[in-house]
Amino acid sequence: MSRDKFLNYEMFFHAFNYCFGKSGLKQHELAEKTGILQGRISEILSGKYSAGKKVQTKIANALGYELDD
Repeated sequence: MSRDKFLNYEMFFHAFNYCFGKSGLKQHELAEKTGILQGRISEILSGKYSAGKKVQTKIANALGYELDD
């Protein structure tokens, strides 16, 4: 993983954790809104899975945010 990709992932990881906590949603509710399995949501939140751009976009949109390109 290049340094830029790592930094982008780290920024998404921290922003996702913050925004998800702020949203008040439960993991299964976010899973329903995004079509992403609840287990995968859990892995992303814990840092065990590195979400790609498509998944990041789905999550951001479900939480009411947009990602910059």
